[in-house]
Amino acid sequence: GHSYAMFRNYTEALAEYWQAFRYWSSEPLLMLCLGCAYLGLASSRKAPDRNQAVLQGFTLLQMYERQRGNLHESSYNIGRAAHQLGLSHIAHHYYQRSLAAAPQHDEDDAGCSPSDQSPDRWGLGGPPPSSLDLSREVAHNLALLYKQSGAIHLAQDVYDSPAYPPWGSWGGMQHLALDKAAPRVDLNCGCPANTVTGHGAGSSLLRSPQLVHDCVRAMVEAAGQHCTVSVKMRCSTSQWLAM
Repeated sequence: GHSYAMFRNYTEALAEYWQAFRYWSSEPLLMLCLGCAYLGLASSRKAPDRNQAVLQGFTLLQMYERQRGNLHESSYNIGRAAHQLGLSHIAHHYYQRSLAAAPQHDEDDAGCSPSDQSPDRWGLGGPPPSSLDLSREVAHNLALLYKQSGAIHLAQDVYDSPAYPPWGSWGGMQHLALDKAAPRVDLNCGCPANTVTGHGAGSSLLRSPQLVHDCVRAMVEAAGQHCTVSVKMRCSTSQWLAM
């Protein structure tokens, strides 16, 4: 079923999911997959009845919500499905409900979930998370919803809220991320020949040497002592012949 859904063949995906549902009718993941497949079918041109597909999709998502029992997770998934279909008022309701049901953490871990504190979040090993905090994902989607409706001030309020902490403050993982970071950053300025840069092609950044200087300075300041910044540049034909 997943293979068919990945290639947007939702009719075949539904057939496979329903076949599995005959044996695991109480499995919330299957209900989620069925609901998403119906909503995917409703968004495609092959849907015989889009309204019916939407109703079936949300019915299965509500079944998944009841069976799953995790209001934070299920509300986010239903809100995300409504958001994708352009049902903004429904998405807003479920996003708000998901944020209200988010796991609570200690003050030292504000904005950080067990999954963020675990090194496994960064692919660096460690125990699997005991719970999942989707607050950042929910807040981001909610802010996008506000921006799409023109409520920029509400979107900014979401970004400034504790539910949307800066990436660098999550779980104190900065040192682990830096250990896995690239040791060097290259700024490739391409070919400086006028025949290339003169008409806006290639690396036209070289048409403004001061801008290159400002970019490199900003990169060096941002990288600090953690990595080396280098600049690459090709020689033009005339420069190469003169060497």
